[in-house]
This record gives sequence, structure tokens and C-alpha cells, in this order.
Amino acid sequence: MNNKAEYTPEKVVDISNLSREDWLEYRKKGIGGSDVAAIMGISPFATIRDLFYNKTGVQPVIQEEEESNWVAKEVGHRLEDLVAAAINATVKQVDETAEAEMGKLTGGMNIPGL
Repeated sequence: MNNKAEYTPEKVVDISNLSREDWLEYRKKGIGGSDVAAIMGISPFATIRDLFYNKTGVQPVIQEEEESNWVAKEVGHRLEDLVAAAINATVKQVDETAEAEMGKLTGGMNIPGL
């Protein structure tokens, strides 16, 4: 049984040559990981309405200053690699535990599909 999973983010578009403004504009074309919490209603930074306004270009009645929560945004950005590494480690541990438990059930026999 080889269910080893290693998280590798899919690179859909190369953004390395985009300016910050171009990158922010490009993000409006789809749903990214940062948008999911707003969609689920659990983001401390944005509501689903904020997300809709951002994606459609609607200007909110009250403009938030860009610098008002820059620290939280920067911390979130810097934690992305750490979170991915933690997920990889957890998935690896779950796979190893599942394989060990399955080995106990099958007596160590290698049964295809298990």
C-alpha cells in the first residue's frame, strides 16, 4: 500500500514577473486559498461581501486603509511555507500509522488494494 502524499502546490500561472499591482489584479480572476475563509464566513479579515466586492470591482462605501491590518497579512504570508510543511508532516504520519495498522490486520501480507 503506497498512499504516501507529499503536498506540492500546483503552479497554474507564473507570477514571478508580475508587479504587486498586476498580481493583485490577476487574483481577482479566481478563488485562491486566502479567499476560502471569507467564503466560509470564518475570516477575521474579510466577509463574503468584501470578497465579492473585490472580485467584481465594486467599491465599498467605506474604504479601509490598506495599512490597517498589514501585520496580520504579512504574518499570514510568511506562515504559508510553515503550514504546508506541517501538513506534509501530518499526512506522512497518518500514512505511516495507517500502513502499520493495516499491517497488523493483514498479518504483514501485501494484499493488493489495501
